[in-house]
Amino acid sequence: MWRFLIVSAIGALSILVGQAVLGLGLYPGALAPIAALIQGVLLLIVGTALFVSGMLGLAQGYEQVASTLQHLLTTKDTTENPAVADIEQLGQRNDGFWRAYQRSAVGICLFVGGLLALVVGLDRYDFNLYVTAVGSGIGILGLVAFAFLVQGLRGMRRTHREVLQSSVSLEKLPDIDTEEEPRRRSRPKFARRHTLFEKNRGHGSSDFQQQRRNRT
Repeated sequence: MWRFLIVSAIGALSILVGQAVLGLGLYPGALAPIAALIQGVLLLIVGTALFVSGMLGLAQGYEQVASTLQHLLTTKDTTENPAVADIEQLGQRNDGFWRAYQRSAVGICLFVGGLLALVVGLDRYDFNLYVTAVGSGIGILGLVAFAFLVQGLRGMRRTHREVLQSSVSLEKLPDIDTEEEPRRRSRPKFARRHTLFEKNRGHGSSDFQQQRRNRT
């Protein structure tokens, strides 16, 4: 989990730096040196690859842990109430994880898209105004993107930890006893009727013999 968080953070930082270098160096009348532009492009490409790889790793790791917990919730006794004690709570954690996941991606997209819009919209203005506006945009958009990124990564880490701890706790608990207790079998009604019939038949035969003796 931590390695994917670190990879995602490094990738996001590389994207911010690379986009900032390109934004400040692409003014038509005063292009930055080619070496600086190439470095900016490389940072943007490498940062994007790292960020996407880290985010995919975070998603895959969480899905594995959540799937394991879902199975344990259906097979283990949850009377001790772990952090995630039923399927409904797991669904809430899933929603929270994906909201945090989207928040991290939105922060980076907001920075890249906002800075690109500034570069395209200000290329016909004075160079000093261009540099001032783009620099201000880098600062403001960078803070917003950083806030989104930190909140998203922290939310994903917190949710992943809760689900993982619940899985570890449930693994130590006994399985749900699905065997039903044997039911007590009672005599069928027809057996009791048969017994009653047998008794009546016995009394009837004794009365008949008594009457026969009296006649004799």
